[in-house]
Amino acid sequence: MEQTNKPTYKVSPTLINSYRYYKENKSEKAFQELKDTIMRVFKTNKYTKRGIKFEDEVFAGKHGKLSELVKDLPSQKWGSVTLDFGDFNIRISGKLDAIDETKKRIYDVKRVDKFSEDKYDNSVQHLYYLYLFPEIEHFYYLVASGKGDVVDGFHVIEKSRPDDLQKQVFDSITEFINFLKDNNLWELYTSTNKYKGKVK
Repeated sequence: MEQTNKPTYKVSPTLINSYRYYKENKSEKAFQELKDTIMRVFKTNKYTKRGIKFEDEVFAGKHGKLSELVKDLPSQKWGSVTLDFGDFNIRISGKLDAIDETKKRIYDVKRVDKFSEDKYDNSVQHLYYLYLFPEIEHFYYLVASGKGDVVDGFHVIEKSRPDDLQKQVFDSITEFINFLKDNNLWELYTSTNKYKGKVK
């Protein structure tokens, strides 16, 4: 049923992860990065450029077993869902790296200097993508690590669909909304993240 009589605001895994990073670090830099993400200002740096280059190389078949894993799979597929939050709707959207619909898996390629599994335990990315694609049972972070352009480690982190997935997704958004309202950021968020498409 369409909810056209109330506003809809956009949320992405990147936005929630930016908030979570600030919550863990509480620095001026992290707060500014969160505000930039809220305002949809995305600044590239040597790490983001390297990540994009590495992902392109993976799908071009240049990284051995990692490339073989995602070879011939559908990639860059969008998912979205609209949730009712009372006076407004929240629309979650995300674009995955690769999906294996037969094995019911999503693969996400990462490129980092130093590997830390905790980073992925604290991320909402796997939760949101499992929620956006209800037919999928497992999410895999495929993480290549190493300084500069040298890859000297490869790590696979599997995340399975939790029984309370919907609750975790709703709770993470509710916490974020409360933070925005408590820190005078709600107006900034709503003015820059209003969804202008048709709500279903």
